[in-house]
Amino acid sequence: MNSGDVFGYRCPVCKTISSKEANTCTECGHWLFDRNFPGTPIYRDEYLDEIDHEEKKSTSKYLIVLIAAVLCVVMFASLINIPRSDESSVLPIREVRQSVEPLSLNEKSVSKGFTWNYQGVTYSWNIGIPADLLEYSRNIKDIVQEYYKSDGVEQRATFIRSDAVLRNLISSLRVTSNGDLSPWVTEEKNYRFAGYMGETLSDMAAKFDYFHKAEFVLSFIGGAIPYKVADVQLPVQTLAENGDCDCKSILLAAILKNMGYRVALVEFPDHFAIGIAFEDDQVPSNRDLLYYEYEGTKYYFAETTTPGWRIGAAGSKSRRNAVLFPVK
Repeated sequence: MNSGDVFGYRCPVCKTISSKEANTCTECGHWLFDRNFPGTPIYRDEYLDEIDHEEKKSTSKYLIVLIAAVLCVVMFASLINIPRSDESSVLPIREVRQSVEPLSLNEKSVSKGFTWNYQGVTYSWNIGIPADLLEYSRNIKDIVQEYYKSDGVEQRATFIRSDAVLRNLISSLRVTSNGDLSPWVTEEKNYRFAGYMGETLSDMAAKFDYFHKAEFVLSFIGGAIPYKVADVQLPVQTLAENGDCDCKSILLAAILKNMGYRVALVEFPDHFAIGIAFEDDQVPSNRDLLYYEYEGTKYYFAETTTPGWRIGAAGSKSRRNAVLFPVK
């Protein structure tokens, strides 16, 4: 049991301790009261004990370094007196490479592990989600939510001071957009990160053909990211905090479009999915596949909500009236 007053909070990203008056980490800017990655309370007595421990550890490190330096001098002095017959007696230098966490675009990241199954094989992937991109995505969602909770005057003021990207995201949720959430797929910062994800997933699925590679990515979205009811959000936030049908469909569409697939968002009266375009010779001939035809292109149905769905598999909701929005 900790005793004493709360001194501050330890950041879950960079482990820095910030004072209790700070809302964000003084080192990396992480929001310390985030509901998914909150800072850890540090009590005053605990903080003082930690300082004392660090000082003792620092002293110990200094002594160890000093002893090691003395030993090195002694060893070097003894080695220079040993005669060498030839250069082959010199031991080779061992190369040590530091492992780099995949998809961590900077040093400030939130690590999250994912596990899923495809064709009887279990896959695991650890992703470093950039903390600044995650915070940016959360802020976008908060602004959009606040916009639709406010009155007309405040909405107009918010819209005027917003940049083009934010205006497109806000406008996509209006009734007049008819449910076209494409701007949430193509938002530049998240779309770029989805491209890095696509590169790694493509490498993992290198043995599969064009159709099954897309299905492999679908298995990741459906199987590795749990379903959670949420308002519309950008791909990175869904990756970090999970999401529902529209959130997961936006993430899948962003990844596949980066990989070169033509995709369309598919809206139903109470559901959301995506369609993936294939030519007739690209789809398996031994499977009965559901698709929607739009301007001469066949978009094959892909359900993202839960594990186990395959491209073209029809569910109870997939045969209802569907509206397609090709992502450009």
